[in-house]
Amino acid sequence: MIITIKKNNGKYIFQDNKTYAFWATSDTKYFRETKKLFYNNTLISEIKTKFQLPFTCSYIIRFQNQLTEANLKFKLFHEFNPTCLFKNDVYEIIPHRGNKTSIFKNNIQIAYYEEESIEYFNNPGIKFVANDNIDRELLFSFIVSLKCDFMNDNSNITYNLGNISLTEKRKFDDDWEPI
Repeated sequence: MIITIKKNNGKYIFQDNKTYAFWATSDTKYFRETKKLFYNNTLISEIKTKFQLPFTCSYIIRFQNQLTEANLKFKLFHEFNPTCLFKNDVYEIIPHRGNKTSIFKNNIQIAYYEEESIEYFNNPGIKFVANDNIDRELLFSFIVSLKCDFMNDNSNITYNLGNISLTEKRKFDDDWEPI
């Protein structure tokens, strides 16, 4: 499965063969942003940011249809390596050097996404490649949490250097193929 994620009129649209069913938007109340993921016009998940001391951030993902929550956690000012325990499975998001990031479920790669290097007029592009049997709602909520910026930025051209860290937890597996 290959999905292209693009920003259009303040929404992030998840496209598969030029058709889309998933889209994301943002709401702000009382100075707190809530990101929302929709399937067609049905709300799938709401995502809120929570900061904790010392230097920990988490995204609380509340699913509407399952009445469950997922908690995507990572440390600020430290190796960026978000993890999530959901339905007895451990999900780990591992950024690699450059613009690629892998997603693992119980230490087995199930997906990766790659950000475009050049962004024109605040229109970022993300290519998402995954196995066909994944939990789309959960992984798309991860992408919305970590990568979807709903700020109105009027820059013309932005160059994304990606991860320029000297270390990486795991090297990107160029041989990985979705099943």
